Amino acid sequence: MVLLLVSNGLSKANGQTYCFADEGDSTKCTTAGVNGACDTYCKTVNAIWIGRCEGSPVHCHCYKPC
Repeated sequence: MVLLLVSNGLSKANGQTYCFADEGDSTKCTTAGVNGACDTYCKTVNAIWIGRCEGSPVHCHCYKPC
């Protein structure tokens, strides 16, 4: 199993680190850093996940607490 530790500005409330969980819905992102629709999508899959628009081309990634 590959563990991806994310340290690119993702929320770390109470020292929480987030790890890649799944690819999100590619239609939810148009601009890197504009995460609202992606975050909502990821939370519909799992309520504790967060979503971030990133990459090139920009796409949605879901992250879970490690």
